[in-house]
Amino acid sequence: MLPGATVFWGDIQNILEQALVAGNSGEKGGDRFEVGAQLAARLVGEAMQPGKIASCVGTAWAVLHAAIKGIDLKKKPDNLTEENHSPSGVDR
Repeated sequence: MLPGATVFWGDIQNILEQALVAGNSGEKGGDRFEVGAQLAARLVGEAMQPGKIASCVGTAWAVLHAAIKGIDLKKKPDNLTEENHSPSGVDR
């Protein structure tokens, strides 16, 4: 994040709601469902509880970064072993 930057609760809420609606789908327990505006508002409202702003800000930042820079959908190798996978989560 940027030092001294101001983060508004409503902005974070709006970013997360818009991302859920734009994705138009979710999954819970293996069941897929459509995410509309009302469900997105409810899900974000449940996630944005006092004391959890840091994780919500991080998620909103990741959403914005992906929207601006795009995402890379490379397939992960099938042969992840101890030799080519480090504990830090960074593949060699």
